[in-house]
Amino acid sequence: MFGSLFDSRLLRSARHERLALALTIGLGLSGGILTVLQARYLSQAVAQVFLSGATLPALRPGLIALLLVAIVRAGAMWGGESAAARVAAGVKSQLRVRLFAHLQALGPAYTHSAASAEGERSGELTNTVVEGIEALDAYFSQYLPQLALAALVPLTVLVFVFPLDAISGLVLLLTAPLIPVFMALIGTLAEGRWKRKNMMTRLTMTISTISSSLRLSIDFWINSDRS
Repeated sequence: MFGSLFDSRLLRSARHERLALALTIGLGLSGGILTVLQARYLSQAVAQVFLSGATLPALRPGLIALLLVAIVRAGAMWGGESAAARVAAGVKSQLRVRLFAHLQALGPAYTHSAASAEGERSGELTNTVVEGIEALDAYFSQYLPQLALAALVPLTVLVFVFPLDAISGLVLLLTAPLIPVFMALIGTLAEGRWKRKNMMTRLTMTISTISSSLRLSIDFWINSDRS
């Protein structure tokens, strides 16, 4: 079950973008820490108003700190999304280069083969080059960073919670291991949906190949009549 959380082959494809990937995770973790600080400043302001009857001048330092934290958090989120987009773009570019180089090494006889024992249909090749690689965008820009943050952010929250309330920290510590279990269940369900979608994709590729063959046959028939 847990093996469905990530694909080791895709991880190896991201080794050239590991710096941008680490930056994505680091900024995401920073955003999580800033979220905790933001919640702390906000709770302090609410407590001062409703429990201590604090006035606006007394709240001003905390509100300014809350505003600064919110601005820095927005910047961290933007930087993380930009770095994640760079990771996805870099990996997709490398995969396309490797795929084209592989096809060139195989030669025209392979790419033009309609359905030989070792060949690939033209529709399948087109789908792999365009849609297949493009589908990896969400995997590298969203899924992988969030997978790492799902493990790091709860630990960060525990660091803040335990000194304040040991019982609440203990509850979080006991429930945190359930996070990868639910992630594995979601991954299993997503894999089933992907397999069903892949069947439709193969049907589409088959129809595309048949259409191309019919068009070539019609063109050949028309040219034969003219000659």
